[in-house]
Amino acid sequence: RDDIDNPLRTKTFHGETASNDQAERYVLLDSSCLPYQVDLLERGAAEGAVTGVILLSTVLERVRRLRGEAAKRRVLDLLSEGQGVGRFCVFPDDYHARTSVTAQAARRGETRDELERRGFARACKWLVEDGNGLSKEGESGMEVDPKGGKTSRVLVVSDDSDTRAYLEGAEELQGLVAKGLVSIQSTEEWITRSHPHLLDLVAVHSAGDKEGEAKTSGSSASFLPYRQHITVQEAERKIKLGLAFKGKLACTSRYSPWTALVSVRSTEKPELTEVKVVGREALNRAMEGDLVAVELIEKEKVQETAKAEEAGEDGKGVGEVGIASVAENEMDAEEVSDSVQYARVVCIIRRAWNDKGYCGSIQPKSLPKSEELLQSSGRALGVLFQPSDRRLPLIRVRTRQANVLKDQRIIVVIDSWEKESAYPSGHYVRALGMIGDRETETKVILHQHDVADPEEGFSPAVHACVPELPWSVPSTIEDSWRRDIRSMCVFSVDPPGCRDIDDALSARFVSPSEVEDSGDVTCVSLAADKKLVELGVHIADVTHFLKPNTPMDLEASRRCTSVYLVDRRIDMLPKPLTEDICSLRCNVDRFAFSVLWRVNVDTAQVVGEPEFFKSVIHSKAALTYQEAQERIDRGGTDVITTSLLLLRKVTRKLRQKRVDLGALTLASPEVKFEIDRDTHDPLDVGMYVTRETNKIVEEMMLLANETVATCIFEKGFSRSALLRRHPVPTRTMFEPLLKACKSAGIAMDVTTSRHLADSLDAAGVSKDTKDGYLNTLIRFMATRCMTQAEYFSSGEVAQSQFSHYGLAMPIYTHFTSPIRRYADVVVHRMLSACIGLEAPSVELCESALVTEQCGILNVRHKNAQLAGRASAELYTLVFFRDRPSEESARVVKVRDVGVVVFVPKYGIEGTVKLEGWTKDEGGKPLTTSPDGSRSLRLFDKVRVKIQVEQEGQSRQEHLVLSLVA
Repeated sequence: RDDIDNPLRTKTFHGETASNDQAERYVLLDSSCLPYQVDLLERGAAEGAVTGVILLSTVLERVRRLRGEAAKRRVLDLLSEGQGVGRFCVFPDDYHARTSVTAQAARRGETRDELERRGFARACKWLVEDGNGLSKEGESGMEVDPKGGKTSRVLVVSDDSDTRAYLEGAEELQGLVAKGLVSIQSTEEWITRSHPHLLDLVAVHSAGDKEGEAKTSGSSASFLPYRQHITVQEAERKIKLGLAFKGKLACTSRYSPWTALVSVRSTEKPELTEVKVVGREALNRAMEGDLVAVELIEKEKVQETAKAEEAGEDGKGVGEVGIASVAENEMDAEEVSDSVQYARVVCIIRRAWNDKGYCGSIQPKSLPKSEELLQSSGRALGVLFQPSDRRLPLIRVRTRQANVLKDQRIIVVIDSWEKESAYPSGHYVRALGMIGDRETETKVILHQHDVADPEEGFSPAVHACVPELPWSVPSTIEDSWRRDIRSMCVFSVDPPGCRDIDDALSARFVSPSEVEDSGDVTCVSLAADKKLVELGVHIADVTHFLKPNTPMDLEASRRCTSVYLVDRRIDMLPKPLTEDICSLRCNVDRFAFSVLWRVNVDTAQVVGEPEFFKSVIHSKAALTYQEAQERIDRGGTDVITTSLLLLRKVTRKLRQKRVDLGALTLASPEVKFEIDRDTHDPLDVGMYVTRETNKIVEEMMLLANETVATCIFEKGFSRSALLRRHPVPTRTMFEPLLKACKSAGIAMDVTTSRHLADSLDAAGVSKDTKDGYLNTLIRFMATRCMTQAEYFSSGEVAQSQFSHYGLAMPIYTHFTSPIRRYADVVVHRMLSACIGLEAPSVELCESALVTEQCGILNVRHKNAQLAGRASAELYTLVFFRDRPSEESARVVKVRDVGVVVFVPKYGIEGTVKLEGWTKDEGGKPLTTSPDGSRSLRLFDKVRVKIQVEQEGQSRQEHLVLSLVA
C-alpha cells in the first residue's frame, strides 16, 4: 500500500497533534529498547518530556516473537488514552510499499536478524525523506539546511551496539546522518542529553537476549559464580530424553530465596514429584516462579546453603514471625521428605519477573560512607536493593537519587541477571513513601500482591456502565420472568459494618393449601403435619447490571475479587454498585437471584426439585452475627426470630449430614482488630470469634453453591461449567501431621476424610480433660497439609475428580458472592442460561475460555488472601510497637535453631531462637538447653515475650519472640 500517512508529515499521534517539546524532532525505537524501557517511556510521557515516539509494527512483532505477547501488550499500553495521546504512534511499516522489506527481493544468505535490521533502516530512510519532502524522484540529493525550523529530524534509539554500528554504516542512512537528519544513540545517551532527570529509569539489560542464553559481558569479569545456562532447545531435548526435568520453582520459605522445590514430571512417573534445589550455585540465577529445567544430582554433592544465605543477606537474619496462616500449603524447608531428590538448574525456560517491579528499600550498608558522595545528585551510585519479599535476592541498582531514596520504600524492576554477577541488575521506577509509615507499607502490600491501587480507581468507561444514583427498583417490573417476592420475610446476617451485602435468607413453614394442588403426596403429607419448610437463599442480581464484555465486565474479570485489608476494601466493582444498587440493604427493594428448597424439617431432606428464579425482594433486616445470635438465644415470636430458629434447626441437621460423609471441621487463625476511628491505629487485636449464626449462614451458602453446581453441570454446561474442587491430599502430604501426632502420642488416621475428621475430634481429648488449644493446633496442621481449593472447567477434569474434599461434597461452585467474586458472576450467567433467561455466550460454552478465566481467578484469589494476611501482619506490628507483651504459647515445631510457637491470643506464629540448645529427634522431637536444665517438646506450653525490632538492611520491622524463663 502507498496510502498510509507518514506521521512526520501529519504530525498526528493517536488522533492528536504531536506536542513534541523538541520541535520537529522524532524518536524511533528498535526492539532492543522494548519492553525494557517502558517504565522510562511511561514516566517521560506522563511528564510531557518524552513525545513524538514512533513504534514500527515490525519492531512490535519482533518484541512479541522474542519476549511474548505480554511484552508486546505492555508496549501497546503506551498508546492508551491519557498518557499516550500526542506522544506515541505505531507506523505499519510492514504494509507500506516504500518501507516493507517483503516488497523487495530476498538477499541470498541473509539471516532473519539481518533482514529485520535492513527493514528498520529502510523504514527510517523513507520516514525521514518523505517527511522532509526529499522522497520524490530526482530530489534525493537536494540540499537541506539541518538548522531549518521546518526540518523533521529523527533520533534512532537502540540499546544493541551491533545494531547501532550497522545503522551508522548502512547505505540507506549514511547521507541522512551526514546531513543531521538522522542521529543514532543508545537510550542512556538520549536520556543523558535530553532528559537527565529520568536517568534512574533507564533499564540496563543484555541486548544480546535472543532465544537462548544471554550474551556474557566479556571474559574479563573476576567474579564467575554461576554456570552457563544451556539453550531452551537443548533443555527441551534433554527433557525428552529423560536427562532433565521441567517445572516451576517455588521457595520453601517465605523468608529466603536460597532453598526451593521444583514440581516435575518424568516419562517414567507421570504424576508430579518434587525435587529440592539448595544454594546459589544449584539455583543458578533461578528465582521464585521461574519455569526451569533441572538435572538431578547426588545428595552427597550438594553444597548446602551457607548460614548467611539461610538467615539473610546480612548474616543476622530476620524473624520468621507473623500471622499464622492456612491459606496455602506452606512447606517448611525442614519438613521436606527425606526421599526428595536434589537437583540443579541448567536452564531458565521462562522468567516470572514482574514487569511492574518489586517493592523494597536500599540496603544501608551498600550506600557510600562519604556524605559528600551520597549527596552528589549528578553522579550515579551503585547500590543494593532489598526486596520486601524475602524470597527474592538483592538487586543491583544505579541511581542519582540515593540520598533522597535511602529512607523510602521504592519500586525496582529487574532487567537482567548475568552469570558474572552475584545479583540481578535492575532500575528504579518510583518511590512509594517513607519506610515504616502505615500508608506506605499498605501500598507495598497492594503492589506486592498485584492488587489494584485504590487511588487509581475505575476508569470513566467503567463508571459509565453504572446506573446513576439515586437508583431504585422501577415501580413497574418490565421483565415478566422476574418474580415479585417483596412480601416474603427476607433478611441478611453479616459481619459488623458490612455494606456490600450480597446474600440474604428466608425460612418459613409451608401451609397445606400451598401444596394441595401440586400432586406431590410427600409435600402434602409433610405440610399437613407442619413439617414442610421452605428455605430460601437470595443473592444480589449483579449480572442484571454487569453485562458481558462491557468495560466494567472486562475490569471485573481482571480484578476477579474484592480484597479485604484491615483498614480498607478494594472493590471488584464500583462502590455505587457494591454498596447501593446491588447491595441487599434492609428496607429497600432490590433485584436478586433466588433459590428455594422445600425441606423436611425433621430430616433436612430436600423434597422435590429446587426453584431457581430472578426476583425482587425487600429485606426486612440487616443483622450482624451477634445480633442474630442474641435473637436466637432469647427467643421470640416475631417473624425474623422464628425464621432464624427454623434455620438453626435445619442447618444443624444439614451440617451433621456433611460430617457423617466426612466433612472436616478445620481451624483457621483469623485475626480481628479494633481500630481507632481518628488515628486508624489498632487499639486491640485478637482471634476472630465465631458464633452459631456464622455456621447457619455458612451452611445455607454451601447448600446453595452445591445445588447451583449440580444444575449448571447437569442442565446446560456439562463441558464448561465453572466449578470449584478441593483435591484429595496424598499420604505424603500428611507426613508432617502424622509425624507430629505420633511424637505426641495422638492417634491420627488419614485414610479417608471421615477417618481424619474422627481423629481430629479425638485429638487432645481424654476421659478427664479436653485440651482445646491442642485440638486447634492439630486442626491447623491438618489444614496446612492440604492444597488450596481451585476453580476449574468441568470439561478439563474427570467427574470423579470434581469433589470438594474438605466439604465432603461431590460437586461444588461459588454462586453466593457476585458483588465480590467474579467466579460467581460467571456462574450466575450460566444459571440464567440453564433456566432459559438468556442465551449462553461463547465465553461460557468454550471450556478453554472458562479454563483461562479460572487460571486468573485462582491467582487473584490467592493474592487476595496473601494481601489480607500481610495487612493483618502490618497492623499487628503497629499494635506491638509500643506494647511489648508476655503471652502463653504452644510449641508447634522443633527446629535446629529453636522452636516454632503459636500464640493463641493473637494468632501469631513464629520462631523462638535458642542459642546453644541441642535438637534431639528421638521418639519425640525436643530441644535441650546448653546446661541440660530445660527441655522443650512438641506441643509444650511456654511463655514468650513479643516485641518489635527493625532488621538492619531491609529496614523492615518484624515481630521477635523470645522465651520467658
